[in-house]
Amino acid sequence: MDPIKNEQLTAASGHGESCLAALYESAESIALWVERRKYLALIVGLIVYACFTVPIAQRKLIWDDEFFTLYISGTASFSEIWKALLTGADQHPPLFYFLTHTVFSVFGMSHLTLRLPAMLGFWLMMLCLYMIVARHTSSIYGLTAMMFPLLTKVVYYATEARGYGLVLGFGSLALLCWLCAADNYRRSFALPGLWLSLMLAVGSHYYAILLLLPLGVGELVRLLTTRRIDWAMVAAFTGAGLPLALFHTAIRRAQTYSSHFWAQPSWMQPFAFFPDVFRPVVLPLLAALTISFIVLQLRFPRRGQHSEQIRPVWQLHEISALMGFILLPFICTLVAKLVTHAYHPRYVVSAFLSGIILILAGFYQAYGGRRSAGLMLCLLVLCSLPYAWLKERDKVYGSIGNLRATAQFLEHHNPESWPIVVAEVTQFHRLSYYAPRKLARQLIYAADPEKSVKYLRHNTIDRGLLDLRPWFPERIEEYRSVLWSYPRFFCYGYIGDWTWLTYALIDDQLETKLIGRQQHDRLLIAVNNPRGAISTSESAPFHRNSIIETAFQRAERDWQDNALTVCDQWTKDTNCGLLRSQQRGKFK
Repeated sequence: MDPIKNEQLTAASGHGESCLAALYESAESIALWVERRKYLALIVGLIVYACFTVPIAQRKLIWDDEFFTLYISGTASFSEIWKALLTGADQHPPLFYFLTHTVFSVFGMSHLTLRLPAMLGFWLMMLCLYMIVARHTSSIYGLTAMMFPLLTKVVYYATEARGYGLVLGFGSLALLCWLCAADNYRRSFALPGLWLSLMLAVGSHYYAILLLLPLGVGELVRLLTTRRIDWAMVAAFTGAGLPLALFHTAIRRAQTYSSHFWAQPSWMQPFAFFPDVFRPVVLPLLAALTISFIVLQLRFPRRGQHSEQIRPVWQLHEISALMGFILLPFICTLVAKLVTHAYHPRYVVSAFLSGIILILAGFYQAYGGRRSAGLMLCLLVLCSLPYAWLKERDKVYGSIGNLRATAQFLEHHNPESWPIVVAEVTQFHRLSYYAPRKLARQLIYAADPEKSVKYLRHNTIDRGLLDLRPWFPERIEEYRSVLWSYPRFFCYGYIGDWTWLTYALIDDQLETKLIGRQQHDRLLIAVNNPRGAISTSESAPFHRNSIIETAFQRAERDWQDNALTVCDQWTKDTNCGLLRSQQRGKFK
C-alpha cells in the first residue's frame, strides 16, 4: 500500500477515536450531572408522564368495563355501591368503588376524575420502579425504569378506570417495601408499608392476592439463608387477606358468575403474556441498543475507574422474588382452571414489574455499570415516547370519529324514531352516553343470558346488565320483552364472537331486511315482528325507580357538559366497507 495513503488512514482512524472518546466522556459527564440532580429528574419524569396521560384520559371514550365504574361509583352513597356489588355482576372489590366515589365527591364527575385513581396508581408504580432500580444500580437507570412502562402495552391501564392501575401501584410499593424490610433498611416504615400496600392492592382487585406468592418465595429463600423466621414480615403479609375477609359476601355472590364467565382460561395464555406486553416498540428498541452498546463495549473496554461503579446488584432472595413475579401468569392460570374459572392477562399485570427490573439490571451488569450506557438507554426511551403517544392519540381520535359516524348513520336511517336494539354492548354503552339525547332514548340492549350461552358460551355480560338495571341509566330489557313490546324495530350490530342477537333473529324466524352497512361489518337491520304489541320508542314499557331517574338526570347533565364537547372534536372520515360474503344473504 502507498505509505502516504497508509498515514492518511491512520490519521483518520486516530481522529475518529478521539471523537468517540470525547463523545463518551461527554455522555459520562451529562449522566453524572443528572444523577446529582435526581429530584429534578423525578420532577421532569412526572411532567412527562402527565403530558403523556392527561390528554389521553380527558379525550378517550369510556368503554364497557369503565361504564361499570362510572355508574356504580356515581351512586348516591357507599351503601348503594355495596348493594350493586352484592348482585355479583362486577367482580371488583368495594374498596376500589369507594375510592372512585370519593374522587367524584371531591372533584366532580368527568373523564379525568373517572380515571384519576388509575393514573395515580400508575404514577406510584413508576416512582417505585425508580427507587428499586436506582437503589440497586444508579439513578440514571432508575429514571429509565421509570419511563420505560410508557412504551409498553401496560400504559393502557394508566388511563383505564378500573383497578389495574392501582394494582400496579400498590404491587410495586409492596415489592419496594419488602426489599427494604428484607435489607433492614427503614424497617419501621417498610413493614407497615408492606401491610398497607398489600391490603390496598387486594382491595383494588381480588387477584392481587397472588402477590403473596413471589414475595413468599423470596421470603422462603431468605429464611433458608438466614435460618431465622422473620415474624414481623409474616405479620405484614396478613394485610393481603383483610379485604378477602371483609368482602367475603360480595366474593361469594361474584362466584355465581364463574360457570359461564366470558374469559375462560387456557393453558397457552400465560406464554403470550410477556411477548404481548413488551411487543410495542420495545423489541426493536432493545435490538438497536444492543448493537450500539456492543460497539461501545468493543471500542472502550472496561477501565478501572468505571469498574468501581459496579456493585452487587441482587441477592438470592431478591432474584427469587423477581422470578416468582415472572411465574404469576402461569400460577394465575392454574388457579383459574381449578378454582375461579376466570383468567385474563390484566389480572396478573403486576408480573410486568419483574420484566422491567430484570431488563435494566441486565443492562447495568452487561455494560459495566457505565453511566453513559444508562444515559443512552434513557435518551432512547425518551425519544420514543412521542411516537408511542401519537399512536395512542390516533386510537382515541379514531374511536371518537367512528362513534360520531355511527350516530349520524343511525339518525339518517331512522327518521321515524323506531326503537334501535344495539347488539354490541360497548357500542350500546357509548351511544347511550355520548349520542344526542333523541337518539339515545331510542337505544335498547336486549339481554338474554340463556341465548348468550347458546350462541357465545358465556352470559356474564347479559346477566350482569340485567342485575344492574337499577343503577344503569340505560334501556336494558329482556329479549322476550323486546319481542313482545315492539312490532317494528331496528337491529344494529355485527355478526361475530361478541354478539348473539343476529343469530337469534334468524332462529326465531323474524322478518328481517338489511337497510345498510357501516364500518365494514356493522349491519342495520329492520325487523318486522308480528308478535309485538303496537308500540313506539316513546311509549315503550320501561320501568324506572328513583335511582334510575337520578342516574338519567346525571347522564343528561354529563352529556351536556362533557360528552358533546368530546364528540364534536377530532373527527375522522369513516368509509363504509363491504360485507363479508358469508354475511350477505342472511337477511332479506
